[in-house]
Amino acid sequence: MQFLLSRKLQRLTRLYHAVIARELPDFNSENYGEIILILFSQEVPLTNKELSEHLQLDKSRVAVLTDYLAKHEYIYTEVNREDRREHFVYLTEKGKLVAPVIQAAVQKVNGILHEEVEQHHLVSFYMTLKQMERNLLK
Repeated sequence: MQFLLSRKLQRLTRLYHAVIARELPDFNSENYGEIILILFSQEVPLTNKELSEHLQLDKSRVAVLTDYLAKHEYIYTEVNREDRREHFVYLTEKGKLVAPVIQAAVQKVNGILHEEVEQHHLVSFYMTLKQMERNLLK
């Protein structure tokens, strides 16, 4: 019997996020930390739409996530004066302070993930994933 590749990838994803969650107990959704890291890495503010494209999530889901982060004072939003339908998302000082902590946790978990895996296998794995994605997008 052949198992779906997606099952194995889903399991790996769940395990990966569970280990990160142990490192960052304040972020019970993997997307909270990812939003903070995306915003931290940008030189210009992003809109909710741009965040949804980065995260590959629908805009309504991103709105829920950003509402949570705003409520907990990690981010704030401002209406775009040129297009009032858009909202720019900014990190607060609290968000800027926690971003390096999130980065360190991700680095630590990635180190655990890559233990006992040779570099050339990792390169091949990531290249294979990219090619599989391209194949499915055809």
